[in-house]
Amino acid sequence: MNMKKLCIIFLALYAGKASAQDPNFSQFFANPLTLNPALAGTGEGEARLGVNFRNTWLGNTSPFTTGSLAFDKAILKNKLQENDRFGIGGYALYDQSNGGALKSTVIAATVAYNKALDANGVHNIGIGFQGSYANRTLDYSKLTFEDQFTSGGYDPGIPTGDALNSKSRSYMDFNIGASYRYETQKLNANAGITINHIMRPNDYMWDDLNGKRRFTAHAGGSYKLNDDNRIEVNAIYQSRGNANELSLGGAYGLQMNANEKEPLGFWVGGYLRVNDAFYPYCAVDYRNVRAGISYDVTVSSMKSASQSRKSLEFSVIYRFTKKSNEAPAKVTL
Repeated sequence: MNMKKLCIIFLALYAGKASAQDPNFSQFFANPLTLNPALAGTGEGEARLGVNFRNTWLGNTSPFTTGSLAFDKAILKNKLQENDRFGIGGYALYDQSNGGALKSTVIAATVAYNKALDANGVHNIGIGFQGSYANRTLDYSKLTFEDQFTSGGYDPGIPTGDALNSKSRSYMDFNIGASYRYETQKLNANAGITINHIMRPNDYMWDDLNGKRRFTAHAGGSYKLNDDNRIEVNAIYQSRGNANELSLGGAYGLQMNANEKEPLGFWVGGYLRVNDAFYPYCAVDYRNVRAGISYDVTVSSMKSASQSRKSLEFSVIYRFTKKSNEAPAKVTL
């Protein structure tokens, strides 16, 4: 295998382990549509808008960056049984690595149906389906190779031994998910499974690897201790091919004021990506908005390879509500 192919494989696989080329967010709990299509339309309020941005390896001149914009809502409420939800949504996602050498774009549409199992809507099960259009582009001109280094250092003007043209590949992809939700005034809990790439598209930049499905299991919940205090926990396990990844953690939430019309809350906690990184997390709730930030600190053997570079991630969720004189509820996922 020549040096070019080795560089391509390293570039594609290094960005994530279990994700194996799938963009990966530390705040997976703040990105419901990429987590599980069955979660479409399950947010509080009329609709939900989410923005996520991740910059990996801060301080590097060629970092990995990922951004997404998502929207979902429940529709046909007057035509369904009470507490049932028919959700629709979609997201656009952009990811680039190594200074733009490898770029990925995904546009997805989602439908989901959540069925209440009792009259009060405490127990709910859901299933969701997601279809997407994806494109990956590999620009060889932004990669460096062994034969471009001389005794005087790196010389980008030196042509490589087997010059290759940039590649672009587009394909359709499909995901399916199922979920269970438990909702009361004190406790909101959920669990689910997702199968990504169910048709196993060949989304790689070379021909000697076949597409692989990604399996995800997730669980989380929020428990109200009293009127001013709440705890939240989340966990996710992902597996694709021979790679797997487990992340888990939680946060403590404190209501900061007694203003029912403009409630202000603060969250602080942390998460662990096992054998990889620890990331402190904090968030602010204000009216219909939750804004969160996390900061990955590498704790694995990759720490020396990455020269202890860190990753920064932001998330914002806005919940649309009907205009009324009622105070907005706290933002929950």
